[in-house]
Amino acid sequence: MEREKIEISQKHIPLRIAAFVLAFVVAVGSITAGVLKIGKKGPGYRTVETDPDEAAPLYAAGVTLTYAFSGSSGEIKTAYNALRTDYGTALCGAYKLLDAESEYVGLANAATLDRNRGETFFLDPRLYAALEDALEKTERRQGYNLFAGALFTAWGEILTLAEPQEFDPLHDSFQAERLERLARATEDLSNFTLALDPAALTACFSVSPEYEALLRELEISGPVLDFNLLREAYELTMTAAVLEEKGWTAGYLTTEGGLTLALSGQTSGEFVLYGNAGEPAAALQIPVTGGAAASALRAFPLTAGELGYYAPDPGNGETLRHAATPAAGEGETPVISVIAVSRTGDAAEAAFACVSLMTCHESGRVGEAASALKMPAAYILAADPGTVVRSPAALAEDGWTVASPYVLK
Repeated sequence: MEREKIEISQKHIPLRIAAFVLAFVVAVGSITAGVLKIGKKGPGYRTVETDPDEAAPLYAAGVTLTYAFSGSSGEIKTAYNALRTDYGTALCGAYKLLDAESEYVGLANAATLDRNRGETFFLDPRLYAALEDALEKTERRQGYNLFAGALFTAWGEILTLAEPQEFDPLHDSFQAERLERLARATEDLSNFTLALDPAALTACFSVSPEYEALLRELEISGPVLDFNLLREAYELTMTAAVLEEKGWTAGYLTTEGGLTLALSGQTSGEFVLYGNAGEPAAALQIPVTGGAAASALRAFPLTAGELGYYAPDPGNGETLRHAATPAAGEGETPVISVIAVSRTGDAAEAAFACVSLMTCHESGRVGEAASALKMPAAYILAADPGTVVRSPAALAEDGWTVASPYVLK
């Protein structure tokens, strides 16, 4: 079978959370090279479509399943239809559980907890596990915050503008004060309580009166409890688990937020990190292994006019705005591109690793943060855009190759 090249998508678009949602998107190379063609179903990689769901019309937006089919035309058609049903059901179920904007009949999800603060709900084990993991990552205080929904909403009002510089905190004193107050309150984890009972699989979320009052004063609506930067990671993990259970293993899932999760039978291809040494381009290729997950973030646009990325002061490249800006807050942007790979398929941990490096404000701390990662990672610094730096955990891996003019360190 023809070798499939997997590129982590890195464009920037809003996530599929209604009010706003930041994410990072991918420049898709040959990911969808095997688009399903009506009337012709030969062997090879094909993009699997999904059936619509009236309650969640956007559940499949920004997520792609690419699968390697084999056999006769009839066998492929039968397999495709079966996979289409299994994939759609799994993805839609995961989407609804993690949705912080909308509630669904008969289902306790993230929105249920946020809209019914102070009440206790029995949860699907998958949602419970995601909340438990996200809370633990929040408590590490390394850039990620499960309770930053309001902060993402406020920043999103700026990041998604066609000309955001005028309203950036560096130039707009009103926005500067507004975002600073909200960021400081969001960083104070005493403002939030997420009580989890592992024996009963129940959860209860509450917010301090002071934080509630601040949101009213700043006229910010929308959820507080929001998986934000890790939502797609949990979504892919849930979806892949169902596919594997049903025997679908020869393919991979990608998102427009920069995530790729290879199913256990996907043993070829490369994860790609993009750089910006002169112009945006692929800088590094990392071999894919079965069941591996990769996450990538960047602080620059891949195409002219791409929303969500900008320099508030074009003459000073030390500060850049990007998808993780709400988590990063104010300060310089030493890391302009990063990729992390979990060989065990822990997409959330890979995404968290990227966030932790992208939110380092001091270049001197980046190496220390990379050394603390337990998975292979690589990053590019603004001060040296032609060099790809590997983390210590990546040095033992083979097959990592850089494209000219990049140097691998």
